[in-house]
Amino acid sequence: MAEIERLAAPDSIDIDYNSRSLESRALTISAFWHRSPEEGEGQWNHKVQQLADDHRAEVGILDQRPASSDGRLSFGGVLTVLGEDQQLKPTLFSFPARHHQNSGSYSGSFNDPAGLHPKFLLKVDALEAPSEDCTLNAYFSIPKDFFIDKYQLADQQLLESLGIKELKAFRGEADLEAPTWTQSRWGSSALFEIDSKRVDDNGLVDVELPLQMRYQEPGFVSEYSPAKLPWPTVFWACPADAEWQKFVVNPFDRGYLGYDLDFPKETAYHHLSPINGTTYSTVEVPVLEMKHAPMVKIGTAAVVGVGFLYIVVKILGSMMKSELKKKAE
Repeated sequence: MAEIERLAAPDSIDIDYNSRSLESRALTISAFWHRSPEEGEGQWNHKVQQLADDHRAEVGILDQRPASSDGRLSFGGVLTVLGEDQQLKPTLFSFPARHHQNSGSYSGSFNDPAGLHPKFLLKVDALEAPSEDCTLNAYFSIPKDFFIDKYQLADQQLLESLGIKELKAFRGEADLEAPTWTQSRWGSSALFEIDSKRVDDNGLVDVELPLQMRYQEPGFVSEYSPAKLPWPTVFWACPADAEWQKFVVNPFDRGYLGYDLDFPKETAYHHLSPINGTTYSTVEVPVLEMKHAPMVKIGTAAVVGVGFLYIVVKILGSMMKSELKKKAE
């Protein structure tokens, strides 16, 4: 119970459920603290004990070491097995890595004014590809406040003008007319291959993603509602035919992250970093302010009524002219 209570206040938590293996269906919950909740900054005091005699409890103190020239992930430190070892044993782990950190960076913003059809502007300082057969990609997680028209993005000529080579995958909400409050799912995701050769005067890869806003719920305080769009994950995807079988021995390897489902399993990823640590951009969406709702209802009914009467008058006038023409003949 004490261990479960400590999960209430970690710095971050990671949940991994393996539903693909019918035998295991393993649920792994990993919690991370940069300090002990009971201690001060830079200190750690934690009691570890075996849950039962037949359970193996291994304790390690490790730190990440500089990556080797071939990009292998390395950790060094000490390990001990409770009830077996009499002292800490030095150790060094090294694993082939599927995911690597690239020195490139990127930033995102909305065009101004954004309106109900904003454009997300992505600027990528991609530097050089890890190898000539790599592709530059952007994976967007799009909240339900926004949507993209995947049919519009099927136009290859339009994609080229936006700096996009291909819409590789799209999942999630695709209804172009539904307002936000009718959407049961969180939103959608889209994977794009970026044209890394399309650079601006500053040498940055320039990409535009046309978005549309869903109708928002009415506001009670303001006539605008903020909507946040997370910046995409930007990465080089590179074939790793010779190394991919070694990835499975890496306990820190992660799969099924969304975008990796649309690449061959023999792929390594070199991730670029968002500039200044920023992770999202915000756009102000106009919404109906509730105090104006009665006026809008009356005005809407009046416009519809006038339009209906206009159509009726035109139809009756056309019928009368037709009758008069028949009588004149």
